[in-house]
Amino acid sequence: MGPGQLFDMLRSYHSARFNEVVQEAKENANVVVEPALLASDGSYAVEGDLELRCRFDLVVVEGGTPRDSITIDTEEMVSFEAFSFNWDNGVRIEIALFQWNLCTCSLSRGEDSPDCGLLMA
Repeated sequence: MGPGQLFDMLRSYHSARFNEVVQEAKENANVVVEPALLASDGSYAVEGDLELRCRFDLVVVEGGTPRDSITIDTEEMVSFEAFSFNWDNGVRIEIALFQWNLCTCSLSRGEDSPDCGLLMA
């Protein structure tokens, strides 16, 4: 199995679980899916070097007010052998076992590092 096939399989597995929980929640309450969090000044709350927006998976809303947030996780971890490869632009990618909600991405640059623009697009 190549990297693309593995990514498709992982995404399908986690998306199916996410959609299942969202549909169940919608049957019982008004929900907002993946709302972005705001900082105290009204701007989007961001994290990390890529300044990605912080989000909840699911928020239950009653009377127009958020009442509860739900983190959606899978019941088991998909197993595969760790592997690495060089992306077309020379960026080295290393993939190992991870849990979807606890997946850590780290980027490092040396003096001769390739252009990481594709990762930030």
